[in-house]
Amino acid sequence: MQTLAHQVVEIIWNHVVNELSTCQLNKLIETPSRLVHDAARVGNAEFLIILIRSYPDLVWMVDNKNKSILHVAVENRQEKVFGLIYELGGLNVLIANLFDEKKFSNILHLAGMVASPYHLSRVSGAALQMQRELLWFKEVEKIVTSSHCEMRYQPPSELSTPNIRRDHDDGLTPRELFTNQHKNLLKVGEEWMKNTANSCMLVATLIATVVFAAAFTFPGGNDDKDGTPIFLQNQAFTVFILSDVAALVMSSTSILTFLSILTSRYAEEDFF
Repeated sequence: MQTLAHQVVEIIWNHVVNELSTCQLNKLIETPSRLVHDAARVGNAEFLIILIRSYPDLVWMVDNKNKSILHVAVENRQEKVFGLIYELGGLNVLIANLFDEKKFSNILHLAGMVASPYHLSRVSGAALQMQRELLWFKEVEKIVTSSHCEMRYQPPSELSTPNIRRDHDDGLTPRELFTNQHKNLLKVGEEWMKNTANSCMLVATLIATVVFAAAFTFPGGNDDKDGTPIFLQNQAFTVFILSDVAALVMSSTSILTFLSILTSRYAEEDFF
């Protein structure tokens, strides 16, 4: 069904490109809704590939807030659409640096805003959600110029995102905006990590205790004459010893790892 749908779209689009003028084509795309931006918003990269392949100028189209499909993809955390524009090479840098001072600052500010609960729910656990947000910010940061990293945020006149607080976010750089917008997620992620680390550390400690005791209590006992294990020459005994040592080493490593998590600063960078 999906393949047939793509074929239908391709046939219709080829007809549109060949038969309609540029003015008519733009009107068709923008009325009654902005077709390209809607596709970018929901992450329909296959649909955009069909359209852009025949009409590359679509990547430059902006909505009434001066956002290109790249801006919409970044705002809605659509990796496929972002990757599609990213593959265009140097063109993605030019598109990313489009901005309107009266509407919003730049694309990196969009990446710095906290994602909607719908997009955050793609990953379970607040700590992993925070990690995903950090990785997304870093990826977008790669395609903007250095001057955009220090640009101050100017809130739009009509905020489409209800969880953006105008009084706290005004005049912030993208990184400062990211920190301000993700305060709650950072706090919840810290609690989630501590609870998870505590539970896992308890299990690792129990395992370490058992395997440590097993290392001094050999199956079958020891020989009364020289004190060597009775099953020393048995291959199964060798497997037991190796498994016990491996379990002891790995459980001890786990304890140290979870201990380092518990003693972490829980700064933004630590969630990488």
